[in-house]
Amino acid sequence: MEMRPATTDDFADIKAVAHAAWTAAYADALAGETISRTVDEWYSEASLQRILDQPETDFLVADNGGVVGFCHGVGHDGEGDIVRLYTHPDRWDEGIGYRLYERLRDDMRDSNVPEMKAIVVESDEMARTLFTRMGFTESGSGSVKMGDETVGEIVYSRAI
Repeated sequence: MEMRPATTDDFADIKAVAHAAWTAAYADALAGETISRTVDEWYSEASLQRILDQPETDFLVADNGGVVGFCHGVGHDGEGDIVRLYTHPDRWDEGIGYRLYERLRDDMRDSNVPEMKAIVVESDEMARTLFTRMGFTESGSGSVKMGDETVGEIVYSRAI
């Protein structure tokens, strides 16, 4: 499996992975309509193109004959943010998310970023467990509005 930079050719697959992952991970936190509307907005071609065009941004995919996972990280002001890290639910527990994280961490380390943060939906136990296993600790909390719904979030941080 190859961990590589995302391209415009990957956009449809990234959106499909996002929709499947959000549906599986957030079903208890968000209505199906909210998930679909938010994924359609956040993973539109225009939105994904803006990510590719951003400076100091890593947008990576796990390619196994097709995209099975992706991550998006941004390094700024001495801090790295993991904005997105998803794998297709059919591929959960295969270490794909961890391998994407390792590649992103190495890229951030090469850019002299000393710390990384990730924001996780509070009810997403799988993501919370993943970040804890990767050495992140809880460092804050907040909330985000998605459609008409507000969900709690937990901030995780770690030195790299």
